[in-house]
Amino acid sequence: MMAVCLLSGEPMSAARWAVIEGHMRSVLPSGKMICSPGGMVDNLYEEASVSYEEAVRYSQYEFYEPGTLLSEETIGKRIGKNSDAVTYHVLPVVEGLKRGELRSAYELLAAEIDEGVKTLFSPPVLLKQRVIFALFQIMRNFEVLISGNFKKEANLQISSLQKAETLTLLKRSLYAFFLDLGKELNCQKEGNGRDIMTDCGEYLENHYMDEINLESVAEKYHFNPSYFSTLFKNTYKSTFSEYLIRIRMEKARELLLTTESRVRDIAVLTGYRDANYFVRAFKRYYEMTPEEYRKMSGRTE
Repeated sequence: MMAVCLLSGEPMSAARWAVIEGHMRSVLPSGKMICSPGGMVDNLYEEASVSYEEAVRYSQYEFYEPGTLLSEETIGKRIGKNSDAVTYHVLPVVEGLKRGELRSAYELLAAEIDEGVKTLFSPPVLLKQRVIFALFQIMRNFEVLISGNFKKEANLQISSLQKAETLTLLKRSLYAFFLDLGKELNCQKEGNGRDIMTDCGEYLENHYMDEINLESVAEKYHFNPSYFSTLFKNTYKSTFSEYLIRIRMEKARELLLTTESRVRDIAVLTGYRDANYFVRAFKRYYEMTPEEYRKMSGRTE
């Protein structure tokens, strides 16, 4: 219910509002009250609508400061002129979630929200839209790891943030979302880890010639590198580096035996951009250089 009071005589002050609120409480003892006075006008009968629209505009900022007087004097100068030109940095938040640091990931986003409120004081609807957009961006970073059911529930949970009545309630819902997402990620990593590792093994078989390493592949599958390294070793009984070297050396051996390609070309074809480094790696693995291996097989370069 909205009540509109037409007052005259002097601008609204906190003391005057306290008196009016007391009278209103005697009539309506329960419920939430928002005091958002419009500006003074010369002709109340002709310009009341102008003052009313101003009051309605300021009333939305009760989202940030419940129970306070909302007027030109108290909040008007704080409202940012370019309050829609803001986006949140989600990459550090995503990295925190990958490490399982739910609280710190939440605090990073909450701190950006608070800073935006302090510097811009956006209309609440814009702030909610930015938060919702940021959460959908975060979700996209984990599509491989979340189930279809969780995705549907999370979409509803994120969309419901539009209904948050205060900034405090919005941040509580935000933290609850992070907790739910963290549980889902842990569950899916444990349950689907072997399937992901199988896919990872196939990826290495098909991309050994590319410039890949533990960090880049962990990033592809949305894992923290340390956790990914452990999961990989548990699955393949060798380190990521050992596994990749084995694939590359077997491919190099095959090319030496079945093609006339030069050693430096084989190096590139097996993921080594430095031919000298390739020769040293080959010798460590087979205890002879590529040329020696080729000669031993009866072929010459």
